[in-house]
Amino acid sequence: MLRSLCLYICAILLMLPSVFAQESGTAEGTLTINGNATPLRHAYASEKPSPSEKGKRVIYVVLSDVPISAADLDDDFGLMRLGRDSKVHAVEIRINMLRKAESGSFYDSAFEGASVSTSGMHNYDWDVFNKDTISGKLWMEEPGEIDGTTYHYTATFKAAVRPEPQPTAVGAEAEKSGPGRAALAFIEAARTGNKEAIKPTVSEEMYQDLEGPMGPEILEMLPQMFPPGMKLTAVYESGDKATIEAEMKEKDGTSTIKMKAARVNGEWKMTK
Repeated sequence: MLRSLCLYICAILLMLPSVFAQESGTAEGTLTINGNATPLRHAYASEKPSPSEKGKRVIYVVLSDVPISAADLDDDFGLMRLGRDSKVHAVEIRINMLRKAESGSFYDSAFEGASVSTSGMHNYDWDVFNKDTISGKLWMEEPGEIDGTTYHYTATFKAAVRPEPQPTAVGAEAEKSGPGRAALAFIEAARTGNKEAIKPTVSEEMYQDLEGPMGPEILEMLPQMFPPGMKLTAVYESGDKATIEAEMKEKDGTSTIKMKAARVNGEWKMTK
């Protein structure tokens, strides 16, 4: 529970809201939550490493009622945040290279925590399935239910498959990069839990979160979010914006936190 809270607060503080919509494919179908049907019009597909089988790849297909930005699609908390704020109604399905739907997640404010993950109920009838394009029908036979909330979807779709972004720097080079140095300065300040120490390392907008109602809670949790031993593993830099990945060791393995940075008046700072 504590770890989940840390990650949730980290999402509020560090994840970059999107401005530009990712070019979408098309979908035709409905997502029904508690009997309320929402048309699904947009489809997105991304190839990523399998979370359950090392060395293998999967394709994530997102079906939504509204356009979604590339930043929110790449952000681990992007769809959850949009669902929480009632800005999207969406379902995301993981499909393996055998063209089987492995699992799915629903994003809607009707769910506690704005999302729910499910498996064993998703079906994929494929039409086109290659490295560039995926299409077909995704559907459930019967509605599902969790904590009193019912859900069901069915839709045909077609989308271009986005390749996984490649880092501009990894390992030691990531730490030497401009965004990497900014991230390290922020992490060092965050471990103090001191608002004034953090201020020079973040954008004004991000600093205002520390000044807001959740500020004291965020400051209290920051040292736990960034424990000693955390290492930067990769930087994805594009113009005046960047994503930084940091890895930390835990009892049951490792976890990765993604941070956002932007060049503000010529200096890299952590931002949202």
